[in-house]
Amino acid sequence: WSTFIRKENVKNKRIFAVVIKTSFKKKRIIFRCIENSVIYKLTIVNNFPSADILFVTPPPLYAKEMILRYKFPDPPESDLNGRLDKYAAAMRQVAAFLNKPILDVSRILHCVGNPGPDKTSLIRNEANSGVIDGAHLTVEGYRLLAVLVYQKLLDHRMNGKTIVCFGDSITHGYPLPGMGTLEGDNYPAVLSRLLNYGEEE
Repeated sequence: WSTFIRKENVKNKRIFAVVIKTSFKKKRIIFRCIENSVIYKLTIVNNFPSADILFVTPPPLYAKEMILRYKFPDPPESDLNGRLDKYAAAMRQVAAFLNKPILDVSRILHCVGNPGPDKTSLIRNEANSGVIDGAHLTVEGYRLLAVLVYQKLLDHRMNGKTIVCFGDSITHGYPLPGMGTLEGDNYPAVLSRLLNYGEEE
């Protein structure tokens, strides 16, 4: 999924906020090949040489509910985050190789997002949403992600007119009302409001 954000009163320059996570298909978790991900990101850079790119690592999972939700054959105590952390590490290496900024959401939410069964977790779970999930963010989690992206854009003076938020169901804002649009509390919608706050319509 990708969502476009327009910002007024800035030069016509593009920014890519890239969130590339994992593919979940059938009964097993499939991690995209690290080598292919490097090639893919290099393709983005080569096709849009004038664009600013902000890499964003994926948030952590609550593995027990992920395994139940997607009917993985893995034991409930499996360390899915350990596998996902390898992908986040590869993203950090790619960003460093390309000399591009990276927002380490993985590290931040491991520390303050409380991934697990607790109601206070920023990862959706049965306690805080009433459904088994383990992969997506709560409303508060999406809002935090938007604030983190917004602040990173400011810190690196990435002041573009068109921002492309590119990624998976986290970018889509599943399962919030307005997902896939600039309405509601998905992170591109909140980011758009932050970027355009105080601007004339």
